[in-house]
Amino acid sequence: MHDLLLALGRNPWRRWQQVATFALPTVLLGIGVLWTAMTVAFEFGFFHLVMGVAVEDLLADYNVLRGRLWVLVLATVLLGPIVVGAITEAIPAPMAK
Repeated sequence: MHDLLLALGRNPWRRWQQVATFALPTVLLGIGVLWTAMTVAFEFGFFHLVMGVAVEDLLADYNVLRGRLWVLVLATVLLGPIVVGAITEAIPAPMAK
């Protein structure tokens, strides 16, 4: 992990493109699922257990028909790694000097 961080620090765009090329879409989807699950777990854990907000009130934030857009945030978190993976494969890395 330390070597990966050092490599990213030297030439971040080139190194990220190399890392993203090796990431399969299923791996990227897994990253999105993990981040989404952690986000929902934090939301319900913190706001319900710590702040005392009722679960019904938390679930009301998922109602798109009432103008709640939180589901779009979660969809972005879920699909973001796949989109970034597709972009890094489509855009060639800048030439090294």
